[in-house]
Amino acid sequence: MEVHYKIAGIIIKNKRLLMCRKYGEPHFIMPGGRILENETNEQTLKRELKEELGVELKSMRFFKVGEAKHFKDKNKIVKMETYFVEI
Repeated sequence: MEVHYKIAGIIIKNKRLLMCRKYGEPHFIMPGGRILENETNEQTLKRELKEELGVELKSMRFFKVGEAKHFKDKNKIVKMETYFVEI
């Protein structure tokens, strides 16, 4: 089974969790994305937060790794490393 490795940022402010939704998609997701070749986790999260939200990463603290079947393609596994993030 094909595995997709992703990084996601958990952004909480005033007891609210920031979620994103891709244009035309019904699901809400945490900001983040795929790790590009030779990128560190920090570089990936910094790039993705800038691309998706237009914000700068101030700090990140590891939370946990989760794994699940892709919501569209059940033949793929998404392995997501999550971090608490300050922007």
